[in-house]
Amino acid sequence: MDRTGGQGRDARRRRPRVFRTHPHRWELLLQSHPSERFGCTPCHEGQGPQTKGVGSLLGGKPFDHGRNDHYWIRPMLKGDFVQATCPDCHFGDTNLRFAEVLNQGQNLMQKVACIGCHPMDGYPNDRKAGPTLTHIRAKTTPGWLETWIKYPKAWREHTSMPNFWPEAVDEERPKWERKEWAKKRDEEVRAIVAYLWLNSEGSEGYLEPAPPPGNVERGRALVQKVGCYGCHAVEMKDEIVPHPGSENRAVGPKLARIGEKTNYQWIYNWIRNPSRLWHDTKMPSLRLSKQEAADVAAYLSTLSTGVEYETPPLYNDPQALKAAAEKGKKLIGYYGCFGCHDIPGFENAQRIGADLSEFGRKQTSLLDFGNAITNPRAQTWENWIELKLKNPRAYRTKRVETRMPDFDFTNEEVHALMVFLKSRRKEQRPTAYNAMSKERNVAIAEGEKLITRYNCRGCHKIRGKGGLIGKRYEHVSMAPPELFAIGAKTKPDWLYHFLLDPSSMKIRPWLEIRMPTFPWHEGEVTTLVRYFNALDNSEYPYMRPEPPPDPELVAVGKQLFENLHCSQCHMTSNVVPENANLASLAPNLRTSYYKLRREWIPKWLSDPNAWQKDTRMPSFWPGGFSPFPDVLGGDAEKQKEAVAAYVHQLGAPKAEVTERTVRRTAMRR
Repeated sequence: MDRTGGQGRDARRRRPRVFRTHPHRWELLLQSHPSERFGCTPCHEGQGPQTKGVGSLLGGKPFDHGRNDHYWIRPMLKGDFVQATCPDCHFGDTNLRFAEVLNQGQNLMQKVACIGCHPMDGYPNDRKAGPTLTHIRAKTTPGWLETWIKYPKAWREHTSMPNFWPEAVDEERPKWERKEWAKKRDEEVRAIVAYLWLNSEGSEGYLEPAPPPGNVERGRALVQKVGCYGCHAVEMKDEIVPHPGSENRAVGPKLARIGEKTNYQWIYNWIRNPSRLWHDTKMPSLRLSKQEAADVAAYLSTLSTGVEYETPPLYNDPQALKAAAEKGKKLIGYYGCFGCHDIPGFENAQRIGADLSEFGRKQTSLLDFGNAITNPRAQTWENWIELKLKNPRAYRTKRVETRMPDFDFTNEEVHALMVFLKSRRKEQRPTAYNAMSKERNVAIAEGEKLITRYNCRGCHKIRGKGGLIGKRYEHVSMAPPELFAIGAKTKPDWLYHFLLDPSSMKIRPWLEIRMPTFPWHEGEVTTLVRYFNALDNSEYPYMRPEPPPDPELVAVGKQLFENLHCSQCHMTSNVVPENANLASLAPNLRTSYYKLRREWIPKWLSDPNAWQKDTRMPSFWPGGFSPFPDVLGGDAEKQKEAVAAYVHQLGAPKAEVTERTVRRTAMRR
């Protein structure tokens, strides 16, 4: 007889599994959330000791923890929806372990810019998701604008810009009805573009004069090697760089048709200095020279399918254009375009959507199901929001007008957003249970937001995720490095200045890919430095004074450095040796004094593979045994300290080293 009451293997297969262990019970339950301290309902919800729902008492329905009972205010959560309670204690963390669906929903919400229309606590809309439209005339043409706004996904498949007239392309509607909606769409789009065009400034004073177009082949080579593929798919055959919120959404737009959309002068100015044209852009500067920018712009201008976009006749009639623009202004206010774009005339406009800060607690009695869901048993929170996300106009009636656009969400995206929206409630947890009451957790959560915003994982592997661009390189040494133990090994001051200006410090001077200069806003660099130090529990912002170097120990370390042939891989200058095997080169140690924490170097030398999996750095002291029994008495720890002392003084100011050496020698005498 088994525990389920059956007999034998066949009976166990037929009967439901009654006794099951908690998923991830060691890490998630026993280590992080012991039941004797946290209980069950903070995560799984339910109504405490209540075991019978009102519906089961009256109707005799089987008990299902309130999930089939509308009278239960807090039914027990099921499946991925359990993750919706994580923000009660971990609010703002977008990289929670064992909450992948919630993480995806949070990232997707920010990618498609729900906050452009809907206020939500903790998600300010201070930086618009879409590009500025204040100088749209310098960038494109009215014909292209109309084509794009009518149905963005038809022009670029993986865009995040929604469709505001989904009825015109709904195959389930009768053909005559689609035609009516298409006619309305065309009229409204023409009016919106007219307003944008008349209220836009031109290129004068906005775009710098561009040199003659450069060499297309040189431009193609530059795009392939400097790092553009970390965010963008470039040609038609290239796969997109997926966003953390969805594999169906691209981090940066695919550039395969950019030659149809804009012009050579705009491309040249954009890639030279993106933040000059749009102050809120996430795109960094790759510090291209004028000639390099001309080459890249010439290449990108050739990316086109050959489609030409004619200027509508409306633009030949100033009075008709002005009348259309007046109508367009009203439509922009109605659809809320200013929620994602900076548009002249809407600088102080308020968001048009409902506040979703407590939407996860909204009762079904407050939801209008209209004629879409008429069965009372099916009128649940989950069914309402699922249909709303899949078909935003489903609840439209003669008296109720809906204007939410259609994002063409996949089923997976809908599910992730539902879990996220379920987490929108204002739950107050005691400080002792609130993970965000600890500075370290706040630092990690805030840093993760910036890592996602600037797509650092497009090039670098961080916390086991990312680094997709590395697949484009034959040797790992030619790709951007994995960012491991950054807080443990680097000094905060060095890291701060490196992030501000990566070009000032050549760590891997042989690389063709470039670490970009990002358009940081105030405080963001400090947030990232805190993030990396918090990950490794390193001292921040202050460090204990490092002891002065011992000249004798430095001399021994230098000899060990030479005997171990460290210079075969590690450079100590910015000059790459002639005939060097670039695939075998390792980080430049020229500025170790300013960059590395001295106490980290012996730890790294003890077991490099423990710090960075699959590193090419060998372990010279395996198991604590020394390969040099005649040096420092064969003491492996002292030998590692000697190498650390030599490496750490590389790049130190000579005057400082000399003063310390004299002082130490005098003390010995």
